[in-house]
Amino acid sequence: MNKMVKALCSLVAVAALSLNMVVASVAAAPTVVAKVNKNGSLVTLGSNETATSVVTLVSDTACTWYSGGQSISDGYSTTKEITKGYGTFTYYCVDQSGQSSNTITVKLDVNQPTVLTLANSVFEGATEVTVLSMKDNVTWYVDGVQKSTGKSITVTGNGKHTVYAKGADGLQSNTLSFSIPYTTNTNPVVTTTTRKPVVTNKPSTTTTSYRGSTSIALALKDLQEGAITNKEVVLEADQNAYFVINGNKQVKAAKTYTIVEEGTYTVYATNATNTVNSVTFNFTIDKTAPTVALKVNNVEVEPGVLEDAVTIVTNEVGFFYVNDEQANIREQSELVISESGTYAIEFKDMAGNSSMVNFVVDMPEAETPTQTPSSNGNAFLYMIGGAVLGGAVMAIIMVIINRKKNEEVDEDDEDEE
Repeated sequence: MNKMVKALCSLVAVAALSLNMVVASVAAAPTVVAKVNKNGSLVTLGSNETATSVVTLVSDTACTWYSGGQSISDGYSTTKEITKGYGTFTYYCVDQSGQSSNTITVKLDVNQPTVLTLANSVFEGATEVTVLSMKDNVTWYVDGVQKSTGKSITVTGNGKHTVYAKGADGLQSNTLSFSIPYTTNTNPVVTTTTRKPVVTNKPSTTTTSYRGSTSIALALKDLQEGAITNKEVVLEADQNAYFVINGNKQVKAAKTYTIVEEGTYTVYATNATNTVNSVTFNFTIDKTAPTVALKVNNVEVEPGVLEDAVTIVTNEVGFFYVNDEQANIREQSELVISESGTYAIEFKDMAGNSSMVNFVVDMPEAETPTQTPSSNGNAFLYMIGGAVLGGAVMAIIMVIINRKKNEEVDEDDEDEE
C-alpha cells in the first residue's frame, strides 16, 4: 500500500513539473508603457498627462514598434524614442513570435512649433485682425512685445504689425505680418508732398496719393502661399502688369489673371521691360479625387461585409472621417478599422477633394485555441494542468480512505475472534 501511495505522489510531482514546463514555454504577450525623463529618471507618463519632452516607449520584450498601424522601427528593440509630434497617438509593439502588446495612447507636444493662421473672419479693410494658433495656451508676441497667453489673439491699431507665438517648450511659430486696416495688397498707398516749379497764380506745392513705382503688389485671392486647392486661383495686381506663370510671360498686361488648370505653379508679375517685379507665389491646383481601397490581410477586397480587420489605403495623405467624425489630426494615407460595426468612411486630401467608401465589419467571436499555445491560451493550459493535478490528488485521497476502511474491517474481525 505504501508503494502505491508513493507512486501516486510521484505522479503528482511529475504532473506539476510538466505543467510548469508547458506554462514556461508559453511567452506572455509584451507589455508596453510610455515614460518621460523627470529629474534624470524615466517615469511612467500619466494617462491624462501631455508629454512635453522626448517620450520613451518601453517593452518587457524585444519587439517591433507601431503607431496607427504603421511600423515606426527597424528590427526588434525593447525601447523606442518619440522625439517629435503634436496631438494624440497610439502605440503598440509585436514580438518575434507575433504576439501583440497592449495599445497605449500618448498625448504629445514635443519639438513641434505651433502654426499661426488668420481667422476666417478677417476681411479686406478690417480694423482688427484675429490670429489663431494650432496649439492651446501659447504666449503671443505682437510687434516684438509679449502679450497674452491663449489659443488666439486679436490685434488692433492702424499700421503694420508682426505676430508670432511661443509654445510651452519655447519653440517659436511662423511669423505673420499684416497691416490694419487689413489688406491683401503688400504695397500700401503712400502719401507724400512733391515740390513743383513755381507758376504764377498757382500754389507752389501739391499733395498727391500714389502707389510706389519701385515694385508691383501681387496677391492671391482667398489663398495662402504654398497652399493646395481644388479651386481656380485668381492673381490680383495693384496695376496693369504682365503675369509670369511657370516662367511664361503673358502677352497682354492686366490687373487680374485666373488659373483653372491642375498643376503646380510659380507665379509673379512684372512690367513691360522686366525691370520691376512683384513677390513670387507658389501653389498647387489639384481637382482629382483621391483613390480609396480596402485591404484585409494585405489583400485588396471589395466593400461589403468583411470578417476581419480592414485597412483603408489611399494614394495621398489627408484626413479620414469615420461616420462623420474626424479620425486623425495628422495627415496620413492609411487607417485601420478593427472593431465590428457599420462604417461610412470619407477621405479628404490636402486640396479638399474627397472620396467615400461604405462597408460592414462583422468580426467572428474568438474561439478557444486548441493547437498552438498563445498568451490567450494560458488559462486553458492551467485548466488542463489543474485537472491532472486534481485527479492525482483525488486518487491519493481515495487510496487513503480505502486503506482506512480495510484497517477498520481487520480490527472488527480481531474483536470477533
